[in-house]
Amino acid sequence: MENINVEDFELYLNWAVSILKTQDLQVIRTFKHEIVTRLEPEYMTNILIAALHHLAEDDPDTFNWALHNYDPEFYIEVRYRTVVAAVRQLVRRGMIPGRDFSSIPLGGLIVTPQVRAILWQNTSTFSAVLLQEILHTFKRV
Repeated sequence: MENINVEDFELYLNWAVSILKTQDLQVIRTFKHEIVTRLEPEYMTNILIAALHHLAEDDPDTFNWALHNYDPEFYIEVRYRTVVAAVRQLVRRGMIPGRDFSSIPLGGLIVTPQVRAILWQNTSTFSAVLLQEILHTFKRV
């Protein structure tokens, strides 16, 4: 196994984007096997997340297909990372867990309408799709 430099990362990223565009699970599994024999496993996750960011902007249909069909464990990991990033952003902005938002099992957040608006500010296409899937809004009575 080897470390990866920027040029190799770009090469693997472009390869991943092309492979995901096939929407062929067997081809994608072969690609994944090839990558994990060459690189550390965390690089595979990082390459796929970067590929999804690219696809979210350039090919939304393939992005949605890949996000939901590639690998259930990968999807759960991406949801988890999205929740963690959202919670960090909210805490940095002074929001209080249990009052302004709460996490729920399986990677979701219950948020106030104000918190929802904060999370939607300056969000990427990739993050917007995931936020749409993880956010549940409640209104105080």
